[in-house]
Amino acid sequence: MRQVLNINTDWQFTPRDEPLAQFPNSSFEFERVSLPHSNAVLPHNNFSERDYCFVSWYRREILIPLEARGQRVFVDFDGVMIASQVFVNGVAVRAEHRGGFTPFSRDITDFVRFGATNLLSVRVDSTERADIPPFGGLVDFLTFGGIYRDVFLRFTDDVFIQNLATFSSQILESKKNLVVNARVVNTNQAPTTIMAQANLWDGDTLIASQKIQITLEPGRDTEACFQLQNLNVELWELEHPKLYKLEVEMQNGDVLATQVGFRSAEFREDGAFYLNGKALKLRGLNRHQSFPYIGMAAPARLQRKDAEIIKYDLGCNIVRTSHYPQSPHFLDHCDAIG
Repeated sequence: MRQVLNINTDWQFTPRDEPLAQFPNSSFEFERVSLPHSNAVLPHNNFSERDYCFVSWYRREILIPLEARGQRVFVDFDGVMIASQVFVNGVAVRAEHRGGFTPFSRDITDFVRFGATNLLSVRVDSTERADIPPFGGLVDFLTFGGIYRDVFLRFTDDVFIQNLATFSSQILESKKNLVVNARVVNTNQAPTTIMAQANLWDGDTLIASQKIQITLEPGRDTEACFQLQNLNVELWELEHPKLYKLEVEMQNGDVLATQVGFRSAEFREDGAFYLNGKALKLRGLNRHQSFPYIGMAAPARLQRKDAEIIKYDLGCNIVRTSHYPQSPHFLDHCDAIG
C-alpha cells in the first residue's frame, strides 16, 4: 500500500560546504530548521544576489520500519534551488539534480537499512551556474536558495503509479469525455499483468469508472489509458469552480488521486478570450514566487493566501505565473477558488 509522509520538520542545516555532513558521525554543529527553508534570511530590499549564492548542507534522520521491507522507498523533493546531490548514510544516490523549479524523486530503497534510523543528507548548490537555467544569459529575477518546498518520504509496491495526466473533450456538449493517462512503473525483473481502475467522484458519489488490464515489461514503465465517456458533469466557472476527484487504483492497492475541472479556454479570431464559450475580459497581473526575508521559501498557508489576495483583494481573474512552475499549493488553490 502506498504511504506518503511529510518530512518537513527536524532538519539540520549548515551554510557551509562541509563534505563530512553526508556521514552520520560528523561532529560539527548544525542549526535545526524546518522546511520550506531559505539558505539565508534576507533584508526586505537592497541586497546582492551573492548573499544567497553559496553551497549549503541539509540533513535529517529518517526511520525506515522493518515492515516496509519488500516495498520501494522514495524521497520526493518539490523544489531545491538550484542544484542538489542526495546522500543516504554517506552514499550518493544517483547524479546531481540540476534545476530548482521542478520536483524530483530519488529511489533510496537500495541505500537504506530497514528497521533502523538512516541519515538523509542533501548538498545544495545555490550559486549561479551557466549550465542550469535561468542562468547562462540575461536574468531579470532572483532565484534565492535552499530546500524551499516540501519534502516527502514515499513507500510503494514494486508496481506503482508514477503520475496522472487528464484530457477533457466535448466540453460544451451536454455529455463530456475525460481521457486519463496513468504512468505505471514495474520495478520487478519479471513481466507483470495487473488490473487497474479509474474512478471519478463528485464528493462521495461515484459518477464514472473504467477498469482495464495492464501488461508491464520487466523494469519498464507503461502508459495506461482510461476513457471516461458521456459524463454528466458541471463546468468549472470563475464564480463556481467545480472540481471532481479522480483516482486511479491498482489491483495491488496502490492509489494515486488528483482533482480535475471541466472547462474550455480559448482566444478566438475576434481577439477575445472565451471561457466555456462565453467572452471574458481578463484582468490580471504577473506573479513571482518570492517574498521579503524568506525568498522563495513560502509555506502552503502563505501560497494559498497569495491566491486569495490576487482574486479577492485585487479583483483579478487571471495570473501570469512568471517564467517557471510555481508552488502546487498556489496552483491548486487558484483552481479551488476560481
